[in-house]
Amino acid sequence: MGPDSNPIKPIAVPGVPDILTRSLVRSVCLGPEGLDVIVENSVEGSTLGLKVHFGCTYGVRVLDEGDLNDFWDANWSDAGGGAIFEIKSGGWLDQEKARPGFIGAYSDWAREFFITGIDDCVNVIAAEPPIIEVIELTK
Repeated sequence: MGPDSNPIKPIAVPGVPDILTRSLVRSVCLGPEGLDVIVENSVEGSTLGLKVHFGCTYGVRVLDEGDLNDFWDANWSDAGGGAIFEIKSGGWLDQEKARPGFIGAYSDWAREFFITGIDDCVNVIAAEPPIIEVIELTK
């Protein structure tokens, strides 16, 4: 459960190519053009991955999946599958909104996205959904 027992409500981001059997966060890079997260398929022999780009990023957090037990209590079977989700309620953004001094609590544009991985997971607070492209990876 999220803050104040608000259940975490994940919804799959539409249009994500279904190429990931077991997603692995390969890199997270924040720069002047935004945030890029590279996600690869951890299945042996796979060379395809996803570049997930957020143009207007307000916050980013990378945690081991074991430190996100409250997220795994959510009803993922209703979320629509995949590796990239929008968290509609009960997630990191709601936790931050409950913290005194978080000025993002007063914005009506902030949205939370969650990229799952078998080791690391990435939470992103952004204004818009990511741009996602399939990329060829070198191992």
